[in-house]
Amino acid sequence: MNLSKPLPLLLLLTAACAPLGALAYKLQPDPTQDARYKLKDRPTAILVENFENPDLAANDAELLTRNLYENITKVEVEKKKLAPFIPFQKVLDLRNSKPKDFPQMSMSQIGKAVGAEQLIYVDLQNGGVAPLGTGAAMQGKAHAMVKVIDVETGDTLWPNDLADGYPVSAQTNPLAGQDASNYNAVREDLYDTMADQIAKLFYKYTIEHAGEPSKIGTD
Repeated sequence: MNLSKPLPLLLLLTAACAPLGALAYKLQPDPTQDARYKLKDRPTAILVENFENPDLAANDAELLTRNLYENITKVEVEKKKLAPFIPFQKVLDLRNSKPKDFPQMSMSQIGKAVGAEQLIYVDLQNGGVAPLGTGAAMQGKAHAMVKVIDVETGDTLWPNDLADGYPVSAQTNPLAGQDASNYNAVREDLYDTMADQIAKLFYKYTIEHAGEPSKIGTD
């Protein structure tokens, strides 16, 4: 420290520098994450299932399907929707109308049956809600692999370098008042969180800070 300056002046200079540092931080642009894959402007369907155990995960797959559809159809980039989406209920109706045939149908067959040209395929490999410790709190955890499929050819459009798909995981905060009586609320929170993460694979977004909402669809 240069002691040649009077102490009061040093204190004033120190105090003046602090706001300038905070201002410089605020003027920096918020960090962003680019889309992992930009969907083509083609009719798009969403198919969520547990490939290994479709019957066991049917209810969770349906909830994730609904939440993903609601999340992804709200997104706009430069005032345009990400893609024209086939109503999610069409895939569910197809599954329910052909309970024996549906598990044997290829992704191309499913896509064509509902009028899609590309398919967001989500293999919900595991997911659920369980009590922690003494059971006073509940936590949800889920893991899925995501692909985009060309319906006409059956080829994987994305990701090209990951044969099983792009991994997405989600979990709820057990400290957020989620006790054993709120099972359904925790389950809804889990699959809404996962739906948001999957949707964000397909558009550029601002990374949110604590207490600040993310700005979706900025591209």
